[in-house]
Formats: sequence, C-alpha cells, structure tokens
Amino acid sequence: AQMDDIKLGDVKTESYFKEIKKWMGDKSESLRKLNIMLHLEGYDFRQSPSSDSRLKLKIIEETISSLNKNANRELAISNMFLKIGQLNH
Repeated sequence: AQMDDIKLGDVKTESYFKEIKKWMGDKSESLRKLNIMLHLEGYDFRQSPSSDSRLKLKIIEETISSLNKNANRELAISNMFLKIGQLNH
C-alpha cells in the first residue's frame, strides 16, 4: 500500500488542507488508514518509547473511536492532525 501517504512526518501549515483531503473519502478508507497509522506509531513507540509517542497513539485511538461513533470525518481527522502537529513543536 501507500505508506508514504499516511506517515505523519512534518505536516506543514501550507500542506495541512492537502493532507486532510487525502484522508477524506468513505469511512472504511479513513479507518483503514488510521489503523495502519496506529500500527506504525505503535511499532515506533515500542522501539523508542516516549511521552509524545504515547500521546500520538492515544490521539489516533480517540480518532478511530470517534469515527466508529459516526463523528464528522473531516473534523475528527483535522483535529487529530492539529493535535499531533502540536506535539512535534
């Protein structure tokens, strides 16, 4: 699959909305990407545990939970990227 499309890395302000659009689409596609992201971040956390890594996992899990409760995908994913972006600074 396209792991580069879902790897967090540095989400810059100018590319923020472009990144969010990648996540839009149907619910199953968003959940699939979030579960892959959760798996990748979990692997990174196990390799090098940190409080930021733990928070990223929690944020992703909360987003998955929100989508499973039929939250607005655009808002939930935007909020996730904003929270994770704050951790990187």
